[in-house]
Amino acid sequence: MDLSAYEPGQEVTRGTVYRRIPNWEGFFDYEEDVPDLAVFTPRPQDQGALSAHLDQNEVLKALASPRHAGFGLLRLDIETMKRETAGRIRVEFDPRGLGSRSHVRIHGCTDDEIRALLANLAEVVHPPEQPSK
Repeated sequence: MDLSAYEPGQEVTRGTVYRRIPNWEGFFDYEEDVPDLAVFTPRPQDQGALSAHLDQNEVLKALASPRHAGFGLLRLDIETMKRETAGRIRVEFDPRGLGSRSHVRIHGCTDDEIRALLANLAEVVHPPEQPSK
């Protein structure tokens, strides 16, 4: 993907986004092999948006760090997300410092209906490891 085509803050309307799946309790349904709604719930520090990436290799490199040990990975098609959520989702190019040149923010994950749609649309690239009990 040619990231030079995007300016910070610009909407990304096509392609694929990749998002980490934490291996924490409540983030993945191991019986159904699907992400839970928690994967699509923005953290307070993210100001209402989800963090994701356009470059799968960049995410895989991040997953190799001890901080993300055991995390999984999912992908979502941007055009499908926009269509299935009736345009309530917006993907914004947001590169951040070194190692994050393909970072995006997914806006619009404001309620369980949208989160459920995203969970159903997500393709699991590889599931997270089960958390230890």
